[in-house]
Amino acid sequence: MAATPALFRVKDVFVGTTVDRLRVHVDIELRVDDQERQTVDHQTVSNPLTLSVTQTSYRGKKNIDRNFDSGGVDLDNILRVVTPAPGYTLAEVREIARIGKRWHLNTMRAACAHMTLPEGKVGAELLDEGLVCEKSGYKYGHAWLTEVLPDDVTARIQELGRKGTSHPAED
Repeated sequence: MAATPALFRVKDVFVGTTVDRLRVHVDIELRVDDQERQTVDHQTVSNPLTLSVTQTSYRGKKNIDRNFDSGGVDLDNILRVVTPAPGYTLAEVREIARIGKRWHLNTMRAACAHMTLPEGKVGAELLDEGLVCEKSGYKYGHAWLTEVLPDDVTARIQELGRKGTSHPAED
């Protein structure tokens, strides 16, 4: 089965610089999941949107061999930006991080909406808890559930992604 093309994608968008002079870039992607999925509310939804927001940070110019600092789904460096890139306000940069932290991979939730997760436990520790939904009998982590991405979040992340400028590798 071929991968579904992205509905929206921006790559290597420079969003700003941290106090310790890291240059922070983001990738944002919205993709249509071309199947029926069970939601966190135990409904069925067809073709939900999946949001992915990742960051890459560099010390100096963007050259992965020499200056790469960090990357991936940990969006804390976006929150550390103190000087926004041209086209962004500091509030908008923070909003990208907030949306990403809240909605990243929204079609891959292990808990349903009715579960209260114990604090301080993650991953396999939560599987060991034997959490079961009282409404449906769903067992924590036994399927990827979808949290439907709200239309306003979809529109806003696209608007924010379009504001920036992509920066390919620099020498």
